[in-house]
Amino acid sequence: MTKSYPHRCIECSNDYMSSSKQSNYCSNSCQYGSERWKELGRNVQKLAPKTPRISNFKKGHIPWNKDKKVPSLIGNSNGFQKGQITWNKGKKGFLAGDKHYNWKGGITPKNRRLRASTDWKRWRQMVFERDNYTCNYCGAKNCEIHPHHKIHLANCLKYNFNGLIFDVNNGQTLCVPCHQDLHWNNGD
Repeated sequence: MTKSYPHRCIECSNDYMSSSKQSNYCSNSCQYGSERWKELGRNVQKLAPKTPRISNFKKGHIPWNKDKKVPSLIGNSNGFQKGQITWNKGKKGFLAGDKHYNWKGGITPKNRRLRASTDWKRWRQMVFERDNYTCNYCGAKNCEIHPHHKIHLANCLKYNFNGLIFDVNNGQTLCVPCHQDLHWNNGD
């Protein structure tokens, strides 16, 4: 516990306690409203030195480069000039696909391409809406949910059941724990 010291305000003469040994005012309103404080502010303004001008230029001074065009100051620093055709004009896709230096022959797995497609997102949304965003196993709502293929996506791809991949009747909504349990118990 901090120690308190008794004081008397020099502005309003009220007695008060303060944790400071040297205190003159009981509140901010007494301190900043006091004549002593106002006088101090006036004296500080009188004593404050005038700041010297940083610039050596005086009013009416004309700079040496007024109306002169210096080549290093014209335009931008990358060498592009107005009216010049850009280097990639008309070359849309010139480094796309197999023309790109990092192309590895289209090795993105079909599974990943499917899950990134708009058809997949549309199928997922339709399954969620049909099941009212509710888990088909435990009935949980307002939780993280996954779409699940009744006939697994891997089997659809393996046996060319392409019609079942985006079939809403082949999908069901599961919460994350139920989805994990389903795959864990089935061993796939």
